Amino acid sequence: MDLIVNDGYDAVIEIPTCEIYHDILDRFPDAKVVLTVRDTKEKFETSWKTLLDTMVVTEKPFRWNFPSFFTWIPLFSQLKKIRYFMGTTHLKLEPGSLTHGWREKSEGWLAEQYERHNQDVIDHIPAGQLLIFNVNSKRRTFPS
Repeated sequence: MDLIVNDGYDAVIEIPTCEIYHDILDRFPDAKVVLTVRDTKEKFETSWKTLLDTMVVTEKPFRWNFPSFFTWIPLFSQLKKIRYFMGTTHLKLEPGSLTHGWREKSEGWLAEQYERHNQDVIDHIPAGQLLIFNVNSKRRTFPS
């Protein structure tokens, strides 16, 4: 988090900062938070699976029969480390289970993690600082 602050950023999005949002709020207790949600947990699960199926391509090493240059790009080599971190903080998941191990889990496991994450955010962010944004219906909800 110090890297974010020391480099002059005053806003963050997505991963990995959604994993450390408790730490961010400890340091910036008046921070505003946007929680992006889907209409249903099933829609999230479908979206996540699609994203992670394409993510696998960025992690494959270069081979003549698969000339992927992603592993030579520093950002992508760091993303693999970040992906193993996802879900390990407030969800207390094993490293990599959310991004790599979900295929061995039962149907609906990803949807359950999605609901756990959203509920954790709702439980810990003061209502006046939280905006819930539904990407499908563009509904905005302010918790009461």
